[in-house]
Amino acid sequence: MTKVLLIRHGETHFNIQKRFQGFMDSPLTEKGIAQAKLLSERLKNTHIDVIYTSSLGRAVETAALIKGDKDIKIIENDNLREMNLDRMEGYTTDELMISHKEQYHNFWNDPDKFIPDGGETFEELRERISKEISKIVKKHRGQTIAIVSHTVAIKSYIGYIDNLPIAQLWNPPFLHQTSLTVIDYEEGKGSISMYADISHLAEEKAEKTTKTV
Repeated sequence: MTKVLLIRHGETHFNIQKRFQGFMDSPLTEKGIAQAKLLSERLKNTHIDVIYTSSLGRAVETAALIKGDKDIKIIENDNLREMNLDRMEGYTTDELMISHKEQYHNFWNDPDKFIPDGGETFEELRERISKEISKIVKKHRGQTIAIVSHTVAIKSYIGYIDNLPIAQLWNPPFLHQTSLTVIDYEEGKGSISMYADISHLAEEKAEKTTKTV
């Protein structure tokens, strides 16, 4: 069996400012660093053969913290980056509700109708992320692979595995920072055995969720 541990990065400064990140980057907050360390502690007795990470700094930093002092290779990969939101990136949610009102609404409520102002569609992202993870799984058949990525990228891949239409991309569960999704692969077919678990982040369970990417 091949196993993928799919992990969202820790909290960033853009997250708490409610800014769309996309291909832009923002460093982890102190809380984000703590979240990654808690996940590292949770996984300390889990054998991981290799860690792949989005090449964006917030994911790379999270991957390094999860690795800790384990002897595991970290491989940066551009195709694991977040959705390219181009001219919507760097703006707060309040700003986007004015400057990109229809696009902002469709992004969260009708993703199948979302037309980007530059950048990628949800369909294009799903194709990018699914092809790349399929390559990684084939390369590391029979191993356990950690992949550190981003909200929309991970939700897109979950939808791909569960054969959901783009319109249902934002169905629960919510992806908290450093949430852990586990996918098991038998004969090339993946099935999700754990969705967006945050048992290492007890304080997050009671917090109101915030829409950030």
